[in-house]
Amino acid sequence: MHRIIFVLALSFCLMSCVQSYTVPRATIHLQVLENSNIESVKHALDKFLVKKQFINNGIDEHILSVFTRISNGQNQNQFQIDHIEKIKKTISYKNESLDVRVQSVDFSNLDFKKKHTQYEYSEITISDKPALELNIYNSRPGGFSTEAFDFYSELMTSTEITDTSDIIVIYSPPKTNQKEFYTFKVLNILSLSMWWIGCFLLFALIFMAATKRVIKGSNLANNTKKGLFIIGGVTLFTPFPFPLSMFGIFFLPSLFAVSEIGSDYFWKLQPIIIPSYFFSLLLFFFIARKIFKDG
Repeated sequence: MHRIIFVLALSFCLMSCVQSYTVPRATIHLQVLENSNIESVKHALDKFLVKKQFINNGIDEHILSVFTRISNGQNQNQFQIDHIEKIKKTISYKNESLDVRVQSVDFSNLDFKKKHTQYEYSEITISDKPALELNIYNSRPGGFSTEAFDFYSELMTSTEITDTSDIIVIYSPPKTNQKEFYTFKVLNILSLSMWWIGCFLLFALIFMAATKRVIKGSNLANNTKKGLFIIGGVTLFTPFPFPLSMFGIFFLPSLFAVSEIGSDYFWKLQPIIIPSYFFSLLLFFFIARKIFKDG
């Protein structure tokens, strides 16, 4: 028992080792001479991105509703008004396979542009001409991936884009750092493994305490007892991943995922859920053999 307690303590200590990272962006302005040209730039950008398998998610209605709700009332300030206005002018695109997100912001209004482009350390002085700003994010540690750089290069040389606007680089893409990428991956695999072990041991002990006496004291055949214990443990207490933030997850018993039935939760997280079921089955089988010994 003291060994289990030690492993639990070690697991919960190592959980704090999970690494976080920032997602630096590449920013470019598709600059035009007149406000009236912005719509043709938007159309050209949308055509290019759709061709590259990006999905147009439009305006972030959820964030907009949150800020609108917060801003309603007498305490509304200029910052909130400006932020709501920017959300309304921002269109998001996402390519899941590349893990690249593109946000376009309409800066056809020069006063609005000046207000929202007070960037530090930009690679060029921001002009006073209308533009469509593109912020490109690759959600991975260690800068842009090779595939993200390929996409960026295609965007910069696309005739659909260059024929309708001048491309101005505000921030170049962050360079690829494979050492940072693999360091992050190893540390997070270790941390998530400890999360999994800690969750499994804690709730397996609870399950054992709640069911051992009931099942063991029944008149069922020994193999039936083992089967019921394994099925119950795996079904209810297999550690399942739950989002902690945009980049992090934590584990809870599978019974907490009942509310997710019918959603895409199981499909999206199956690379974690399937191995989790496999290891949980092995461990509950091992525990069952120890508890319900033949003879």
